[in-house]
Amino acid sequence: RMDYGAAARPGAEVEVADAPPTQQVDFGATSAAEAFGRYYRSQHLCPEEEWASAEAAFERPLALCLRLNASASSSGLALGELRAHFGARLRRVPWADSAWRLEASEASTAEGGSGDDGERVTSLLLHAQSCGELALQEAAAMLPALALRPKLGHAVLDLCAAPGGKTLQMLDMMLSSPSSSSSQEGRANDEASGSAHTSEALKTTLLVSNDLERQRQERTLRRSHGLFCAPLVVTCGDASTFRLRVGRQDRPGEEELLRFDRVLCDVPCGGDGTLRKSPDKLLRWTARTGLRNHRTQLRILRNGLELLKPGGILVYSTCSLDPVQNEAVVRAALEVENQVRGASASAPPRYRLLPPEEALPEVVTKALRFDPGVPTWHVPHPDYVNNGILYSRWSDVPAELRGGCPTVDLAGASPERCGIAAEGRGPRRAGKEEEECRLAASMFPAEPGPGGLRASHCPLESCIRLLPTHDDCGGFFVAVLQRCGDGLEEEDVDDGSRCADDRNGVLGETCTWLQPPDDAVRGELLDFFGLGEDARTWSLATTARGAAPQPVLLSLVPALALGLRRPEAALGAAAPSLVGVGLPVFCRMPPGAEWWPPEAPWRICQE
Repeated sequence: RMDYGAAARPGAEVEVADAPPTQQVDFGATSAAEAFGRYYRSQHLCPEEEWASAEAAFERPLALCLRLNASASSSGLALGELRAHFGARLRRVPWADSAWRLEASEASTAEGGSGDDGERVTSLLLHAQSCGELALQEAAAMLPALALRPKLGHAVLDLCAAPGGKTLQMLDMMLSSPSSSSSQEGRANDEASGSAHTSEALKTTLLVSNDLERQRQERTLRRSHGLFCAPLVVTCGDASTFRLRVGRQDRPGEEELLRFDRVLCDVPCGGDGTLRKSPDKLLRWTARTGLRNHRTQLRILRNGLELLKPGGILVYSTCSLDPVQNEAVVRAALEVENQVRGASASAPPRYRLLPPEEALPEVVTKALRFDPGVPTWHVPHPDYVNNGILYSRWSDVPAELRGGCPTVDLAGASPERCGIAAEGRGPRRAGKEEEECRLAASMFPAEPGPGGLRASHCPLESCIRLLPTHDDCGGFFVAVLQRCGDGLEEEDVDDGSRCADDRNGVLGETCTWLQPPDDAVRGELLDFFGLGEDARTWSLATTARGAAPQPVLLSLVPALALGLRRPEAALGAAAPSLVGVGLPVFCRMPPGAEWWPPEAPWRICQE
């Protein structure tokens, strides 16, 4: 367990990147900072007097926030020691279970949030985080997982996971939840086992954490080892084209697209809601960031919607205040998915935006104040910092600023609606960076007319925007969407294609991402450790096997992961790669290793 007294002593090692900020927000410091305030005042995200309060709140440093891991058996002891150490400085976050804020000491506050005390506190909490008892995570960033409410039995996907805080929060929620099975037999199994971890529901539980940056995913994998991480699969891939396929149970030798009960799209964004934590962002603020991100965000959201099971829930979130990166992306995705794919004006929507009272737990809606999404907004000129130009309608945008449609597939949509100039009439294409900052029709609010999406299908007021005036937090945006219906549409039914390595109806080893140990290895394990026969049913897979004399690593993995097929490249993007999976359990030392006794080839992994 964590030794809180020792870790808090002066001289403890500190990770500087996580230390409290020493720089203060100044909205008059540069032309970029002045443009930031002018831009958001014009967007009317909240009443004018509230925005003035928000600017004042942005100038105050953000308090450290921590989340106790409910699935950790020692989390109660950790809370008691934290209370004893920090006293009244530790305050509960009223709307987020297991979340606490740590106020700065008087000495630290007098020094602008810096100093030895702040560094020692940060060091203490980072040590505790490495033990798996808690996680450092801003309160606002906990909201997406609370809206998804993942539990045992769910297949969950975090498409843009780095740095991994929300992945680990969802893993903790799944491990500490009752089985999602509503059957009496499922509940009885949970009670009989005495632990949700050994429930039958674990066989269908899967949490896939994906991100484009492998190094950050490796850090997520290391942090997960502080928890029971058997349900976790960590991958590295492009979120806009991410796909996993799994073998079909009803048709041996065939595979299908893996769909999820819950999908989180916490997309890359400008991050201007994090000024209290990263004040330097204000000095570099530019409207180009939002214009450039919009295209990527829309592709990721559309892909996430396609990966949902019928009835499944998706959360789209950013730490940006910008409607171009928030409401515009949600509106455009719903318009494409609900209308362009052939739905008539009177047909029910394929996806719907959930209102907060339906999307969030009751404790959140009662204790957390937030602003609704905005139905209208302005889109900035790429050089807004210098010229201050805003556009309210797509028709007002001059031809030289119009860019291509940022969506992947717009079958049935007219070029004019997507912002694609007709061949021979459009402007000459510029460089990639300039092209990415051009404006597109998808960035604008819906315009009345026969071609638009019905307002009832996209009530943007159902979105949630947090400002620092609401809960002493940072800026954040959340939209909760649900896939309607109880079955897949005809165009979504998988054709049951076979793996390229299939021979005579039998899937070859190269098609399967993970390989379970054979009967001989299982027998050797049972004999060596004296395990019972039930160990033969454990979902084990070889997760590391190097050339001799490297060891072989066996991990406890989600049963569903054993059916995953090796991904292939799609839409010009590289295939997702596997970073790690499950909980490392057994390690077989290589034969002939002089530094290991040959009579004990197996050892228990330290994780």
